[in-house]
Amino acid sequence: MQELTKQYPLIKLIEIDNLAYLYDARSSFIAEIEKKYIFEGRNKTTIKPNLIDKFEKLEFLKKGGFDKVVPDDNELKGIVEYQLNSYIPRKFTIEVTENCNLKCKYCFFSKEEKSTVRKHSCRNMEIETAKKAIDFYYNFYTSQLMKVPENKRKKLISLCPPIMSWWGGEPFLAFDIIKESKKYFDSLNWKKFNINIKQNKFTYFLASNLTIMNEEIAEFLVNNNIILHVSLDGDKEENDKNRVFDKGKGTFEIIIKNLEYLINKYPKYAKTSIIIQSVAADNIDVEKSYNFITKFFKYNTPESKISKSMFAPQKKEKVLFSDSYVIDERDELEKFKIKLSSLVEETEEKLTQRLMYDNKLFKDLSELFLLERELEFENPQNIFFKSNLFSCPIEADGVFVAVNGDFHMCMKYDYSFPFGNVHTEVDKNAIVNIYKNHISGFREKCKNCWAINFCPVCPAQILYEKQFYFPTNKDCDIIKLKSSIALKKYILFTNNKILYNNVKNIFKKSKFDNYILDTGPININNLKF
Repeated sequence: MQELTKQYPLIKLIEIDNLAYLYDARSSFIAEIEKKYIFEGRNKTTIKPNLIDKFEKLEFLKKGGFDKVVPDDNELKGIVEYQLNSYIPRKFTIEVTENCNLKCKYCFFSKEEKSTVRKHSCRNMEIETAKKAIDFYYNFYTSQLMKVPENKRKKLISLCPPIMSWWGGEPFLAFDIIKESKKYFDSLNWKKFNINIKQNKFTYFLASNLTIMNEEIAEFLVNNNIILHVSLDGDKEENDKNRVFDKGKGTFEIIIKNLEYLINKYPKYAKTSIIIQSVAADNIDVEKSYNFITKFFKYNTPESKISKSMFAPQKKEKVLFSDSYVIDERDELEKFKIKLSSLVEETEEKLTQRLMYDNKLFKDLSELFLLERELEFENPQNIFFKSNLFSCPIEADGVFVAVNGDFHMCMKYDYSFPFGNVHTEVDKNAIVNIYKNHISGFREKCKNCWAINFCPVCPAQILYEKQFYFPTNKDCDIIKLKSSIALKKYILFTNNKILYNNVKNIFKKSKFDNYILDTGPININNLKF
């Protein structure tokens, strides 16, 4: 087995139930293989040499790893230029304030004594800075739109409508800036590009701890159909372990009070526009938190009081996965099998309805269709050179502007690498420098990794205080395990052909189609609709 792994590091044997598949990262090829080609070793199963010989004769299985997996330094400038000319921004966010009335224990902005980059302050964004940011986004979005053939623009606008998000700190501490910036955003000449605010359904997002609420704020949210991300980590015991005011008092009771106010007074709005955003912190019982949110809000049922519930991992300093991060493969797969078996007898109508309210089921199945896009089943092509950035297209996919007008990758990191300002321009060389620093840790390490096509690492995850902390061997083992589980789920799903075809047909015919199309950065040169 060790000798085979050394010679063919990019292949992976996937076994689930009585099925066996061979996956090759070089070609993204996956194929079912007969059990007679598998050798049962003392500790692990492996593939018999005669199968390797057979695949080699077909010219799609090659020895060794990739010759190159990331761009050379001299390629990066061209890549950045191409991205800024070829992608339409799916996200636009302004940080209206650095001020926050909480001091959450896991928030890296709360650790002011350690940080040399981003600290809490009472500083709000100047309205002129907000307008400059909006102007930048408007010009960027519309210029990309006009590069698209006229017959495709309407579809592109529906897939990626104009969007605006507000971030903090706690944004409602700068409510006047929110109101004025939205008014300015809406006042721009969108009609020039055949974009209608109401018909094209502009998208607005706001992330809040929801400890501040009054009728004016509520009416603003409801009347403008603003999607509200509310930070809540579960029941009182779990939430109040970390989400506290600056003097240590818990926030659960006031958050629930304000949520119930919105839900009771504006039930339709809450059901379609409130998203509970939770942090799966190391010190909380995540299952207990999830069960509370599911039960309290009747989540994943037709009577759900909210739109979605999302759990995000706690951002750790200098590490990708914490020591406490554990994946139980057997448990995950057994739960998935039970889920599939519960769907087999559903009619297309009932299955469609369930996908509409069961967000977890929708996410699980849609992710398998996304995985399918990364696989080859016929005529695989051997690839020896990759230019993987391990990142979304910085600035091209999403525009994030901090309080002072600086451009940053996104709000999920500590602002270590700004690249220009709305009062000047985007510094392309600074973006090149971010990529250059980020990919340096993957240049050699990933050449022999079978899971490279599924690797989820991004710059914001591993950046801390102007330094990138690259995945450890343990981190890589977790990524490989998660990738293996995903492939096994895909095999189980696709081998249930009737269910697979029914779900695929539902996605094609329904509103879910947009989700499958809009699964990542949108390259206007590669539009297939």
